[in-house]
Amino acid sequence: MNFDEYWDQTQKMKEATEVTDSSSLLSKYLISINGITFDVADLISPAAGIGGTDYDNYTKETFPLFFTGQTYSLENNLVSVTIKTPYYDINDNLCYMPAGLYEQQHLPKNQCMFDVYNIELHNQLVSLTETLESYLSKKYGTPTKEYPIAKLQPLRKKELFRQLPVCWFNLCYSGAILPKAEWQTGNMKVIMGITNSATIFISFLDETLLSHQNLDRIFAPADQSRPIVEW
Repeated sequence: MNFDEYWDQTQKMKEATEVTDSSSLLSKYLISINGITFDVADLISPAAGIGGTDYDNYTKETFPLFFTGQTYSLENNLVSVTIKTPYYDINDNLCYMPAGLYEQQHLPKNQCMFDVYNIELHNQLVSLTETLESYLSKKYGTPTKEYPIAKLQPLRKKELFRQLPVCWFNLCYSGAILPKAEWQTGNMKVIMGITNSATIFISFLDETLLSHQNLDRIFAPADQSRPIVEW
């Protein structure tokens, strides 16, 4: 999708999803997927372009899902879109906190680990991903890849957090995601899971345009002309 098509679609989405918050009187842009509310405000904002610094951080062991979490464009084409559930409580951000350096020291650069401080919220999020996986599988077919995310037992007395022995994936802009399932439909990959901010996300990305081969081509150094005269 090029910029003009993307802009036309965002304006239609803006009109279809706009609601006014009764307390702040500010506009919100919300849609419902299988009864779960998602915030699509990021889709209405201009897409972020992928630049040289982003490419430098896109190391060979990093997957295209590195470019999720927000909307990205590349060479005037929309290549990645993400929607997330809204924040309901500022304390939700404290559900997941980075694990200790010892637990993470041997992980690849693009992966990380988080401890769980709010077990109840974590288990609610896992239940939502299970519901969404069933719903999205009816739309996109059997997942091409699934990631196990365990529900946890309540914290014991004096226990502050519980380790979650799974690897998250760092994102280009900020934050990390814990995928639950992936689907392939044409050239588009669909990924759904949990963010480290304790929201549910669904991302749609073009893995061909975001492949290392394509970005290597785009960001290849320009050929430098040889000098005519040598001293």
